[in-house]
Amino acid sequence: MANPADLPLAVGDAFLVSGPISSVRELAKDPDYLVLTDLTETVDTRRAPLAFLLLLVAVLPPLLGWLPLAISSLAAALLTVVTRCVGLEEARRAIEWRVVFLIAGTIPLGLALEKTGVAATVAHTILELTTPLGEPATLAALFLVAAIVSVTSSNSAAAVILAPIAGEVASTGAVHLDTGLLAVAFGASCAFILPIPQWNLMVMGPGGYRAPDFLRFGAGLSVVMAITTVLGLWFLH
Repeated sequence: MANPADLPLAVGDAFLVSGPISSVRELAKDPDYLVLTDLTETVDTRRAPLAFLLLLVAVLPPLLGWLPLAISSLAAALLTVVTRCVGLEEARRAIEWRVVFLIAGTIPLGLALEKTGVAATVAHTILELTTPLGEPATLAALFLVAAIVSVTSSNSAAAVILAPIAGEVASTGAVHLDTGLLAVAFGASCAFILPIPQWNLMVMGPGGYRAPDFLRFGAGLSVVMAITTVLGLWFLH
């Protein structure tokens, strides 16, 4: 870290410096300097290798076909707490309970769409409109419907609601099941044109954005994502 005493200073000057935490603490003792960094916060990296191994525990078994992703991920998460890579209180705070309850609440809705025939009706409508145009058009329709539902609700709800519809479309052979579900997943993650989703609202105030800004820039980004997703799924399935 450069010695701030060697720099030409004026009243109110601010410097961005980096270096060992011990050097920054020494600098904070000088009454001529005001250090804005929180020096009490430390990062314990002793269990970093173990945390990386637990990440492999979560990812490798599903890739090798040994375990479902849900089981391996849950096992790895529990092991991070047992091995104290993450404290129990930190793990509790990291859980987004609103998302958990949202998904739990929308799963019955998705099942209801399937049981009452709504999913089949929507799937039939999509197929009528897109079958003459081929598989890319069907994938684009699934992407578009998922994006619309996501904009008006949330990406989690859109994925749960549209999954049965993608399954109905795939059952006809128009698309593969995995590509249909991926089209829904990507579409549900592309809520760019309105500030309604919570992540857009989080940046709207601090960034000084207005609703037309999301439409102006989000529309083009949505088109790019749609084209990329459809072509990627079509060529790589």
